[in-house]
Amino acid sequence: MIDINELKNKQIEAYRKRFERWYTKSQIEKEIEISALKGYRKLRIEIRNEPVEKVKLMKKDKNFIQLLNEKLPDFSITRRTYDKIGVFGIPVNYDYITIAW
Repeated sequence: MIDINELKNKQIEAYRKRFERWYTKSQIEKEIEISALKGYRKLRIEIRNEPVEKVKLMKKDKNFIQLLNEKLPDFSITRRTYDKIGVFGIPVNYDYITIAW
């Protein structure tokens, strides 16, 4: 029989590993530094245009923000989602995470 708590722990561990791989590959800290040197006060991480479906689902998860907060404790990290009417009356969904300093 499968233990539900063990299964949840394995799921959390796998999610953390995926997040760590994404974090090192995306080089967020370097992107923040580059944006700051250009005079910007925040960095936007797009969710809507993410080509890899697994990464897109990971970014949509509420734990993603928590893990980012652990990595970047001095930054303000928020997620914003809204719909807007685009060209020719076509609705467009905007979904992104903002890291502000």
